[in-house]
Amino acid sequence: MMFMGKSRQTEGSMPLSKCLSGAYQAFEEPLPPSHDSVASASNRAVTARERSYDHRLSQKSLEILQGSGETKWHWAEGLPNYGIPAVAVESRHAEGPPHSIPAVEKSKAECRHHAIVGQAVLPAKPAWRAFFSPSITRNLLLTALTATMLLITGCNQNKRKVIAVIPKGTSHLFWVSVQAGALSAGKEFNVDIEWNGPAAETDYTRQIQIVDSCIARHVDGIVLAAGEKKALVAPMERAVAAGIPVTVFDSGLESDKYMTFLATNNYEAGKMAATTLAKLLNDKGKIAMVAHEPGSQSTMDRERGFEDSIKQSFPGMQIVATQFGHSDRSKAMGATENILTAHPELDGIFASSEPSSVGASLALKSRKLNGKVKLVAFDSSDGMIEDLQAGVIDAMVVQDPFRMGHDAVKTIIDKWTGNPPPKRIDLSARVVTKADLDKPEIKALLHPDVEQYLKK
Repeated sequence: MMFMGKSRQTEGSMPLSKCLSGAYQAFEEPLPPSHDSVASASNRAVTARERSYDHRLSQKSLEILQGSGETKWHWAEGLPNYGIPAVAVESRHAEGPPHSIPAVEKSKAECRHHAIVGQAVLPAKPAWRAFFSPSITRNLLLTALTATMLLITGCNQNKRKVIAVIPKGTSHLFWVSVQAGALSAGKEFNVDIEWNGPAAETDYTRQIQIVDSCIARHVDGIVLAAGEKKALVAPMERAVAAGIPVTVFDSGLESDKYMTFLATNNYEAGKMAATTLAKLLNDKGKIAMVAHEPGSQSTMDRERGFEDSIKQSFPGMQIVATQFGHSDRSKAMGATENILTAHPELDGIFASSEPSSVGASLALKSRKLNGKVKLVAFDSSDGMIEDLQAGVIDAMVVQDPFRMGHDAVKTIIDKWTGNPPPKRIDLSARVVTKADLDKPEIKALLHPDVEQYLKK
């Protein structure tokens, strides 16, 4: 049996050459891919008597039939490494149907016509059928197709599925914990986790590029924390249209075409922060908010929850200023300094994210206002925990980023295994004060063992 024609990859398939990996090499002047060209090349097969050859075929496994008289032969390369011998097909205008017979091995030969090798399945056309009987053609194609499928199956049988986890950014401790949680799920469910995100949470363009790259490579699943609620809608919907299951986590989008949305209930967490600050101030005083970044859905939800709760439940408290830290500790520190300068009588601050919290804490320490201006922070880091112990931060509203990363990956696994997750999954936040730091569950929450998952 043989493989005929120039090797061509069909759309969406693995290149055949990867599976064959050295079973044959392309000859110096392969044919164009059209079937008419294949038939034309076959018509140009030389007579065995002429012996006037133009091109050297140096492949050791080439097998040529020794012909005689005016008989013309079409020589076809076999795949000896896979037990597929070469044949030569008689194409003279003799009486009776053309037929194929085993070739006689020869280490080197020269031939005037183009070599025809490598195509596993060549649809029958009239120009092609001129050289084969129907039974020969059917058997050739069937055997070639079977051999190709076996080879490709062998190449793909050990492939592990890949889930791309794309965070808003990678520079804050929150995302390190999310990464560790995602990797723990990958280890648990035997899938590869591809972690890739922009360095800065404000770099939406880079995040869009990463999503589009994942679509082009057709990863098996995408877990996305959108840096901006509008800018990431189109990339997410492109992934869904490509048949890739998408879970949006941490921060939402202005679209519902994703499979699942998993996040902390940020609106309720913002209300929790308002209640905590009101308790620290006995339900009265002038307060400010150091917000995160316009367009970030998660932080906008918690800021809205904070504002609504203050207005609805604590009439004795007044929000006198709101400034953005733009996901940058230095900018958040500058924003807090500006608020403190404009409102020296300020009683309390709510910072809605880790970088905003760190910046606000730095500003209070630089002005020696720790303990005098109450600070409710959001999320945690080692430095924030130290500030909580020192009394610079009075309380932290804390998420569980490790669980968030783990459970977001698990939603993709559930989809694959026939257990579609719900459209929305809410995780709870909790308030942590200095008195809580020695509790075992709080230690586990604030200090997840990320090293065992992040080490190479």
